[in-house]
Amino acid sequence: MSVMKLSNGKSSKVMMQYLSMTEFKGEEKCVAWRSNVPVGSIPELERSWELTRTVHGKHGGREYHHASISVDPKSKRGMSLSNEELLEMGEKFAEKFSRGHDYAVFVHRDKEHPHCHILINSVNGETGRKLQVSPKKLREARQIKDQVDVEYGMSMTFKDLRLSRVTDKEYRLQKRDSKSYLWVMDLKTRLVVAGESAKDFTDYRDKLIKLGVEARERGSLKKISYSFTDEQGKKRVILSLIHISEPTRRTPISYAVFCLK
Repeated sequence: MSVMKLSNGKSSKVMMQYLSMTEFKGEEKCVAWRSNVPVGSIPELERSWELTRTVHGKHGGREYHHASISVDPKSKRGMSLSNEELLEMGEKFAEKFSRGHDYAVFVHRDKEHPHCHILINSVNGETGRKLQVSPKKLREARQIKDQVDVEYGMSMTFKDLRLSRVTDKEYRLQKRDSKSYLWVMDLKTRLVVAGESAKDFTDYRDKLIKLGVEARERGSLKKISYSFTDEQGKKRVILSLIHISEPTRRTPISYAVFCLK
């Protein structure tokens, strides 16, 4: 399993120079990099990206989008990934997430976990359009990242995008007493525990059963419902806005409406 973060900025040159630094504060930083632009140096890559913006008249504003993919240090497979594999993971993410855009992938090993940075030119070299990252595009990014994880032998991320939301009443209760019981957080913890080692949805569901949670797919949109009995003996049901990528599923799972009962 890996963790992904997305950001953007106004100077691709500065970001490119930072990510390509081989040493920072006396420690090794970037150990490998590669781009879909056939150049041999960072200055050449900078000029190529600048030329793309000039040709399409797209100067100013956001010049780049950035994604970092960090391997879970508890993942044996993740920690054994080679620099070449990390470069390939970054490339596959960029090819699917930002088709037609120039990109570069940088592998860093300056943390306890290996990770790669994907830097994407915001201007599409073919159409001249700028990459717009909407909420839908963010969900797509997570789905692509999960698919890449599975391809490289890591477990997928089971992430309920809104499960940590609590009601105002529960929030005030938690603020008054940090040890107070919140059933939403209880359920979230169980889902995270099951998702960390699940191989697919069937395995995920089996692990949840052992944790006292029933997960069911509902309808053609593949909505996921969870039900369990909380510590106060109340039956709780969630119809969830959940994102699950399965290696055997040919089409992406839809995003359902979230509600509490």
